[in-house]
Amino acid sequence: MVQRALVVSLVLCVLATAGFAEAPSLPRPRKDKAANAKARLELASEVYKGLLARHTRGDARGVGGGLDLFETVQRWSLRWMEAQREVSDRKEDHVAAAEGHLDRMRKLEAFARETLRAGTLAPHEVWATEYFRLEAEKALQRLKK
Repeated sequence: MVQRALVVSLVLCVLATAGFAEAPSLPRPRKDKAANAKARLELASEVYKGLLARHTRGDARGVGGGLDLFETVQRWSLRWMEAQREVSDRKEDHVAAAEGHLDRMRKLEAFARETLRAGTLAPHEVWATEYFRLEAEKALQRLKK
């Protein structure tokens, strides 16, 4: 009886994952450091934009809402900034990357405050986005020195 249940479970798992074989292929790892950074830059910006777009229209499937989503969005913004900084060795470009991250965190905080006013967020979730913005401001100040 136990063996039969295991076999049925295995067959169901195989059938459930069968549709994933046709998923779009991921970019191949690149030997060239600059090409790798550019690919990561593009991917990070697209993931960030996709997460934010899903949340702003109230669709947080696959990602917890509120604080979980805000932390995920913040991490992808950081990845975007880090990849952008790796594309160039110029200080001006590093500052621009940090400014972009700060701008994204300001918008995230503003969105959280609007959502709080609408009554769908708790204050601590807004405070987290304020923390992210303050962190981004600190990173930018260090770069400008």
